[in-house]
Amino acid sequence: MDELDQAIVAELQADARRTNRDVAAAVGISPTTALDRTRSLRQRGVIRGATLDVDLAKIGRAVQALIAVRIRPPSRRNIEGFRDWALSRPTRSGCS
Repeated sequence: MDELDQAIVAELQADARRTNRDVAAAVGISPTTALDRTRSLRQRGVIRGATLDVDLAKIGRAVQALIAVRIRPPSRRNIEGFRDWALSRPTRSGCS
């Protein structure tokens, strides 16, 4: 990665929704060059994607969690027992 690639990455890190034209203007290159460089960064795996930051409280979900459960031994009886137990737990309004 050269200095130009680093500048493009910095611009996109600040706001991944910026248009190619805006990124090009910010780093002082043509839109075609910016597009070629950005595509190359994606192809090389430097840019892997973008994220969306959502205010969970504003959509009625004050907390969001990803939970992994390992059931030992992983028998049908134990798995179904855990599933039934989990489904019997009370939920709060707005949660699923």
